[in-house]
Amino acid sequence: MKIKRLSSHLHRTNSNFEELCRDSMSFIKSVIRRYLSKEKISCKDYFRFIQDLKNEKGIKLQGITTLNHDEILEAFFRKRLIEFADGFNFESKEGIREWNPKIFRKGKKLVYLKLHGSVNWSSIYVDKGKVENLVNVSFEDYKQEDRDGYRFRWQGKNYKEAEQLFLTGTNDKYFQYQYGVYIELWQQFDRILSKTDILICIGYGFGDNAVNLRIIDWIGKKSGRKLLVIDIGEYEKGKDNAKGAIQSRLPEWKRDRKMIWRKKNIQDLTIEELMKYIIIATHPFTITIEQENDGFISLCPELDIASQGDTIEEAKHNLQEAVELFFEYASETEKSNRINPNIT
Repeated sequence: MKIKRLSSHLHRTNSNFEELCRDSMSFIKSVIRRYLSKEKISCKDYFRFIQDLKNEKGIKLQGITTLNHDEILEAFFRKRLIEFADGFNFESKEGIREWNPKIFRKGKKLVYLKLHGSVNWSSIYVDKGKVENLVNVSFEDYKQEDRDGYRFRWQGKNYKEAEQLFLTGTNDKYFQYQYGVYIELWQQFDRILSKTDILICIGYGFGDNAVNLRIIDWIGKKSGRKLLVIDIGEYEKGKDNAKGAIQSRLPEWKRDRKMIWRKKNIQDLTIEELMKYIIIATHPFTITIEQENDGFISLCPELDIASQGDTIEEAKHNLQEAVELFFEYASETEKSNRINPNIT
């Protein structure tokens, strides 16, 4: 349907450029949606650490935010019987859930925010010949032929899709954040950020300036907040690829221990490792510096670890590496003897 509409511009001498761009974007999104949904998504059990973290005593998981369009996390949640609030009604009607942001304030379900939308979200309308009274919905069972310009029956009426509710592109999405379902999603993102003191970023490349600015604002609003980054790549490469103002902030945060970067494939991440990273990021270790001969000695009294360097910065850096090596290789008994692992 969309390719027919797009190709029609080739045969019109007075084709409207704005309409051409709109139809082109619609076609691109249709291809993306078909590609992401062409096979049934299997549950990825390596997300097990999410369920374990949710059940961990002393920690309250405020929510999960993603920029992905697919339904891989939803598949995991449903298999593991994890109830979540994504902005749509909990109960579906004939396989469709209506948008209802009030559900974010109901119950104790895990807040799950898809800031860039989802392949199974659409704006639909009753097919009366004109687009009006849009209803934002989430389709429980994706079927390409039931949407994408075709009529479908829902609650006794004929409906058509007006728009696919997920964002693509680089710069245009920043404007789209300001209307529709995205306004509420970003407000909820701000809300859960304000309630947390440690933000865990897994696989995020710091490529969205709007997200980056909120992270900068979040860290700056309250002392003691920590950013824990778990990524398959090295820190230096991640820093170089970051966009906007956050690129210059990452080295500062790393230096001041406001950010901890761990190279790790999510498929190999366990709750034990994640808790270790959280302890490293949040435990208020003391660092003292003493001058000795031509250099400096840095000490961490809580862990009874010392290091040295030719400069103060080098001594601090070497001590931080020594602390991280301790958590990496020390036995659980030794670690429990030196620190209190309770996280609040």
